[in-house]
Amino acid sequence: MFFTERQGTIKVRKTDTSIATAVGTPGDLVTDFGRGLMGLAVREPDVASNVPIYLCYSATSGQRVVRYDYNLLTGIVSPVVTNIVTIPLGNDHNGCRIRFGPDGLLWIGTGDANIGTGPQDLNSLVGKVLRVNPDGTPAAGNPFIGQNGDDRIYTFGHRNPQGITFKGSQPYSIEHGSAIDDEVNKLTAGGNGGWNPVGEGGFYPGYDGHDTDPPMTDFNAYPNAMAPVWHSGQPTVAPSGGTVVTGSQWGSWDGALVVAFLKDSKARVMVLNGSGGVATSSPFLSGFGRLRVAVQGPDGALYFSTDNGSTASDQIFKVAPTSMNITAEATPETTTSTTTPTTTVPPPTVPPFSSTKFGDAWKLDVCVCPVRSTSGRRGALAQSRHEPARPAHRLVVVDFGEARARRSRLGHARMPAVAWGILE
Repeated sequence: MFFTERQGTIKVRKTDTSIATAVGTPGDLVTDFGRGLMGLAVREPDVASNVPIYLCYSATSGQRVVRYDYNLLTGIVSPVVTNIVTIPLGNDHNGCRIRFGPDGLLWIGTGDANIGTGPQDLNSLVGKVLRVNPDGTPAAGNPFIGQNGDDRIYTFGHRNPQGITFKGSQPYSIEHGSAIDDEVNKLTAGGNGGWNPVGEGGFYPGYDGHDTDPPMTDFNAYPNAMAPVWHSGQPTVAPSGGTVVTGSQWGSWDGALVVAFLKDSKARVMVLNGSGGVATSSPFLSGFGRLRVAVQGPDGALYFSTDNGSTASDQIFKVAPTSMNITAEATPETTTSTTTPTTTVPPPTVPPFSSTKFGDAWKLDVCVCPVRSTSGRRGALAQSRHEPARPAHRLVVVDFGEARARRSRLGHARMPAVAWGILE
């Protein structure tokens, strides 16, 4: 398992439970305000035992996405691409969630960086979802290639994406709102999220005292904007990382979107309808405090991380269903969909696990991907029944051999980053 620490190092927890530094702190890292080591993704090795580690972090020159290679046999790390993408940096709203999609491409969520004109400016990288090749070049088929706009942009008009996930080839973004309406968006190539925070005199509203927060999706200004498949209304509840959970063991949750929430201190399972919209949204998993991210492991279980800012309370924990004949925790909430499934939604329970402290961590970002062993064969758990066969480049790294049945604590985790994967 790879994970970040507040001061910016990436550490690896090996199968023998020992912990070593995988990547040292970048020399240009900035860690004040809403800035720091923000995102982590690990791609399937290009060659046996050589793991590409992608970081998204705040630097003196901007928000940077870089790549390192970590050798699993020697523990030696080397920089490969030191500037995949550089994005304008603000004190806050820097996004920086990175994921490899089922298409093998790197998807990057960027915040508006408190730049009022940025989200609607197709020549600016703030307030966007980018889709690039692993080396940072624009991906073929991007909507603005050959048109006005940056070739790396897939969608625009975003405020502060906190999560990116996929159902099959369909991408979804999970986003923090302003005073009203956090959102989950079903992304379409070239789509406009409808966020345009330009206040009086071109200032950013809410920071200059001149204006009130505009709507998250402004249909008056942008009638063709992407309509969110879920929105919070008021008050906002701060959704963060999420994943599409799969596997028959999850009953009616099979194929649903599971999202971690910070301010609301719980998770939600969002059952999707045939068109990819949210049919029902049901809260569960309260009692753990602020939840930063949810991912599905190769064993089919869900793994959550907390973000409570305390050595005693922050942790990574595993959630697995114990019965398909139990009732939902709460009545499904009202959503933007007009259809409601009649299937009972079973809430999972949290089994007990041993605890292991990891240290001072910041910006937790848990991911899962198949990883080749040193023999070049795919890991034994990589094609488990919950995960359909997909192109080689999926998402992040490490071994569940020792870690699969552990509840692991993280120190002072305002926003840590962790990556999981599988080796034989």
